[in-house]
Amino acid sequence: MSAGVRLPGFFNLHIVEHCNFNCAGCSHLSNTAPKIEHEVDGYIKAGENLAKYLHLSQVQILGGEPTLHTKFTEAIPSLYKTFKKVVDDVAITTNGWWLYDRETFKRVISVLPFLDHIICSGHPQLFAKAGREDVLHRLQVVKRVRPEVRVDLYERGEFMHTAFVETPIVNRPTCENKYCLQLDSNGFFRRCPAAAYAELLPNPPILFCEAERNERYDTATGNYTSFVEWVKREQPSCNYCTYGMSRFVHLKGDPRMIFTEIGV
Repeated sequence: MSAGVRLPGFFNLHIVEHCNFNCAGCSHLSNTAPKIEHEVDGYIKAGENLAKYLHLSQVQILGGEPTLHTKFTEAIPSLYKTFKKVVDDVAITTNGWWLYDRETFKRVISVLPFLDHIICSGHPQLFAKAGREDVLHRLQVVKRVRPEVRVDLYERGEFMHTAFVETPIVNRPTCENKYCLQLDSNGFFRRCPAAAYAELLPNPPILFCEAERNERYDTATGNYTSFVEWVKREQPSCNYCTYGMSRFVHLKGDPRMIFTEIGV
């Protein structure tokens, strides 16, 4: 049980940066990222420090595609045991390719006791391997193996849709993001995950880098008071996500995110 003060929000941590899908417009830039695999020791040390003064709702273990980590079956239990003291929900976000790969399927099944939540991204590349109903069936198999694990299929109504609007969308002057953070393997928090993804590019665009003006937060020397002060500082907005937008664009069709919770 965490000794930390409870706050809303969640954070991400990447155990790999690369992916075996090539989804156009990937929000994590994983389709162009070099093959990078992170050691989990730095995350575990950060988690031990965070447990002393902070408790958040969720950590999402992702990438890239996290199941590509060569020590996946060792990494997930270690991360779970550490971060369960920091969050309520330890989740993994995956593209679901392992549903069709027997050996990787076995690896995922073996770590189910160390996951609270599986979020499967329902990109068309996944559905190209089989129909949506087949994907749902395979996820139901996972659910039957361990009913305690929440399994969600995370879909978007439309991918790569170009929107034309009558008036320009003007960003807010400051970013509204407070608790959608990124934890790096060196133990530092970032206010904006987008800046981390942009570093994977040869020439990071200014619109990502602008969001990283505030210094990163060192979990090793932190405490509850300084963390809250840091996370609430104003920072300039960008157009990476809706936290910086002054209004939403309603596209033709259904652009909403659709979560299908898988039952037994």
